[in-house]
Amino acid sequence: MIFTFLKKAILFQFLLLTLMQANAQWNKVYDVSLQMRGINFINKDTGYICGAYEGPKLMKTTTGAYTWEDITGSFTAQIFSVHFINKSIGFVYCDDTGNPGIYKTTDGGSTWMFNYFSPPYIWSFSFVSPTTGYAFPGVMEYAYCVKTTDGGDTWTQIASITTPGEGFGIWDSHFPNENRGYFVTDEGSVYRTLNAGINWTKVYHTSSYSLRGVYFTSPDSGYVTGAKNDCFGSDCGLLLTTIDGGTTWQSTYFPNECYDIIFTDSDTGYMSSSGIYKTTDKGVTWVMDTSNYYYSTVRLDFPTRNIGYAIGAYGSVLKHDPDIGVSTHNIKKSQGLMIFPIPATGPVNISFDIESASEVIIDLLSSQGIQQRQLYHGFMTIGHHTLQASMEGLPADIYYCRLITRETVTTKKIVVVR
Repeated sequence: MIFTFLKKAILFQFLLLTLMQANAQWNKVYDVSLQMRGINFINKDTGYICGAYEGPKLMKTTTGAYTWEDITGSFTAQIFSVHFINKSIGFVYCDDTGNPGIYKTTDGGSTWMFNYFSPPYIWSFSFVSPTTGYAFPGVMEYAYCVKTTDGGDTWTQIASITTPGEGFGIWDSHFPNENRGYFVTDEGSVYRTLNAGINWTKVYHTSSYSLRGVYFTSPDSGYVTGAKNDCFGSDCGLLLTTIDGGTTWQSTYFPNECYDIIFTDSDTGYMSSSGIYKTTDKGVTWVMDTSNYYYSTVRLDFPTRNIGYAIGAYGSVLKHDPDIGVSTHNIKKSQGLMIFPIPATGPVNISFDIESASEVIIDLLSSQGIQQRQLYHGFMTIGHHTLQASMEGLPADIYYCRLITRETVTTKKIVVVR
């Protein structure tokens, strides 16, 4: 009787702890040999990453970053940026010998067509509507603005900007509306247009920082990030904020370089650095967001208000998921996934259905979404399968079993008692 009561009390404490810890956080979900350059998600499950590692690399996920397909195809040089305007139509900039420039796909990345010749690097695409978008070729002291008004079928150069110093061109751009836009340069300048990209005016410059990210929550309220050139001490990172459309700027300094920045609403934003910073008060204060893996992140993307992704320079993908780190991607909700006995005092049986032959990964996650161990990784044929998994060495707690196949990611709770 007393033992049963203690068991219930312990389970209640575990449930209470889980609820207290069920805050959105970052979890490493994938590793790949890749020097990361770009990331773009069109919804919470489907996204793309690009870069190079002993050759170009372009990869696609439809499972919320848990599994990836290589769609590099015939590209032969580094891919610097990727952007999709819907599930079918997307763009990359590739520095291919003979045909460097913008490439377009109309079938979700299966095939690519050369679209616009542009020798300098393009790190950023900015679309303000499905038909109107901008790209910014730039390297050394030269930068350009090219624009499409037909969904990327054609691109036209509409502006040329001469920057005063050498660098890798324009790192990032953002248009809060159809007429007003901003971009930041490697040599430390912020430029603004008020007439849809035709004319650009420099509204800020620093010689100490390379400016890397820009995001505006409204035409007047915006943020710019920077990394100090040759940083060997404090204040390696810079955050600029403006509330008057870039006329004046306020500076805040961080101990590590600041790279990308994105806001999911007018109050809540994320900034990539050594770890990921978060603000919930319009950028007045920033705290390091919780994560199970700390490394320097270079690019962020939030396809929804709550689900986001980050990439590091060398091969890791992180996911921000409010469901305590557990994937919300469910094409077929249960997939017949059953775990017994629950609660578990010893080994558990994992039972599930495979609807088509597939690579299968089964992970055991903590209640915070941190991987504890891999229970299975291999190829399975169609049909019903049952595996037995040891819970030996695990403290009493609540865990999650995550089943990943080619078609879906499914999770199920496991309660371990001792």
